[in-house]
Amino acid sequence: MKLALFGLVAVMAAFLIYVRFGPEDVSVYHRIPVAGDVDDVQAIGGFIARRDATASQASHLDKIIQNSPRTERISGSIEEGLVTYRSRTRWIGFPDYINLAFGGGEIIIEGRLRFGRSDIGVNRKRIESWLEAAGLLTQAP
Repeated sequence: MKLALFGLVAVMAAFLIYVRFGPEDVSVYHRIPVAGDVDDVQAIGGFIARRDATASQASHLDKIIQNSPRTERISGSIEEGLVTYRSRTRWIGFPDYINLAFGGGEIIIEGRLRFGRSDIGVNRKRIESWLEAAGLLTQAP
């Protein structure tokens, strides 16, 4: 019984270490999000929003995202038209990847999880809080 418990604890510890420190291929996550014809889309494991935005609004949103807890830019820039960020959960450190594309007077921002099938609405909540802080939460008609 003790051996089985020890094995279970070892497997859980290995998984948590992998989640936090496992290899990451940025090219898999650094891609332009596809939003379709609607402004907000709740997808399996993520959320996508599109808003009209100026270059200064896109830069402001980039700064808001970079100043968010446990979030860092891992590739790209607003000037390039595509930025990818990684944001981790507080306790376990599960990574979510967020892409912010800017061009043609609009931004498309997508957040999606790396592990699992459901983000329980975390990416939608995170993205909407960033859009609200940037004054972009509601789209003008």
